[in-house]
Amino acid sequence: MDGRVARFESEHTVSMGGGDQEIDFIDEAQLIVKSTNGLPVKVGLEITFLDEFDNEIITLFKDKTVLEPGEIDTDGFVVNPTENTLEETLTGEEATRMLSASRAIIKTVLNTGENGTEIVKFRMTDNVSISLYLQTSLKF
Repeated sequence: MDGRVARFESEHTVSMGGGDQEIDFIDEAQLIVKSTNGLPVKVGLEITFLDEFDNEIITLFKDKTVLEPGEIDTDGFVVNPTENTLEETLTGEEATRMLSASRAIIKTVLNTGENGTEIVKFRMTDNVSISLYLQTSLKF
């Protein structure tokens, strides 16, 4: 299928444990997104953590591209997937607030080319793999 995608946005809400537990031993945290992109699209990501009253606690990866498109040949097909790693460092206070969230809203924005103007070819075999890690250093 040939086509282009310009600022196609989607949102997904994830329930989180959140709560009143006191976590005061996180010194620093790092949120790491590792991905392999076999699609001919660039993906932007934004994760907003909310409290039980839907107040924003913290927003991560705002206006950042987390997935560069796979390597595209002159015919518009992906010939090699692209591996991407994006990291966001949080203070202990930010990490504690994030972990207390009731829910998170994950927003993605898709584009082909720089602004969605490039026409590419999509195949049923093209795929994406995304892993999310939280790494912390603790203080006792």
